[in-house]
Amino acid sequence: VKDIKKTSDQGFIMVGITHIITGGMTDILVIKTDSLGVEEWRYCYGNEEMEGATSVVQDYDNSYLITGSRVYSSLGTDDLLLIKLDGRGNFLWDYLYGNNHSFEAGRSIILSTDNCYIIAGRGTDELSQSFDMLIMKMGYETAYKNQTVPGLKSALISNYPNPFNPSTTISFSLTTKNTENTELVIYN
Repeated sequence: VKDIKKTSDQGFIMVGITHIITGGMTDILVIKTDSLGVEEWRYCYGNEEMEGATSVVQDYDNSYLITGSRVYSSLGTDDLLLIKLDGRGNFLWDYLYGNNHSFEAGRSIILSTDNCYIIAGRGTDELSQSFDMLIMKMGYETAYKNQTVPGLKSALISNYPNPFNPSTTISFSLTTKNTENTELVIYN
């Protein structure tokens, strides 16, 4: 299990990896339980490549958004993966962000107060291939209705030098209006 969250019905939703679908490769496993931990449903997502989930959040319509990555063994690269399931664990849509020459992966997902998804993760600059922070903001209504995610906003925030010095200061600011569901996670 990579992430677990409490759901609006007082149950729990968790994501991680399994080998159920493809046998040798990893696939995404999502399990929803009631408040006592009794499984209500499970969903497995995968194909011939390696998929992994790192974060889940319950959407405003009681569906679930899962982020992680898909690794392409033939190319040696990976793409950021976003999956949406309805409240009963049925697949609604998926979205991949990346290309054949870079490495992107989602590490954390939250909902913003303006009905958007914000994904934090890692990405690479195609020229240097150095890893940077990746922040993406996606529109809620557009993604759901069109089953794609146009209007994507993302930013690679480079650190210098890369890798960080032994001691690095990271600072940010938020308005009090947007801090209710804010979480900062730093990966080492």
